Amino acid sequence: MHAQGKYKIYPAPVPYFSLGQKAIAITFNTNHPSGGNLIVKREIFSKVGTFSTELGPKGHNLVGGEDSDFILRTLAANVTIQYIPDIIQYHYVDLVRFKLSNLIRTSFQRTLSFTLVSNPLRSLPPLYMWRKLFTYIFSLLIAFKMTKIRFYLMRIASTVGEILGYLESKPL
Repeated sequence: MHAQGKYKIYPAPVPYFSLGQKAIAITFNTNHPSGGNLIVKREIFSKVGTFSTELGPKGHNLVGGEDSDFILRTLAANVTIQYIPDIIQYHYVDLVRFKLSNLIRTSFQRTLSFTLVSNPLRSLPPLYMWRKLFTYIFSLLIAFKMTKIRFYLMRIASTVGEILGYLESKPL
């Protein structure tokens, strides 16, 4: 699931977050943890607000972004977010998350939600996204190994999510 290499699965069906073995501050320039990896002091909510219920998953729709939105608002309010590698999260994972149809849907939904949070104003997608989409479609047509087919299907879904994220406006 967390394989490396040219045809690795991403976004991973089960998020993995590591910034190494030392505690460091999370900034706008570091990777950001998902909501399941956060411990939040109650007073932070009064300062930056709660997680957006408009952005969170609903039923089988995994479009999220509420955690990314919360982290970005927290950092914008100059609140320190600390990465602590000694904290370990155990999480039950349903095997359905590893089915190809679910991997494709998750790839689309997570990228859509990330784009909605990162680009809250409606705009036209940059031209390179269309080129990227057509390159992935062409590569899928000549892929004969399952690892490549899975990779390109997920990349196509992710790119479509990114394009739609530009065209849709962020829920308020």
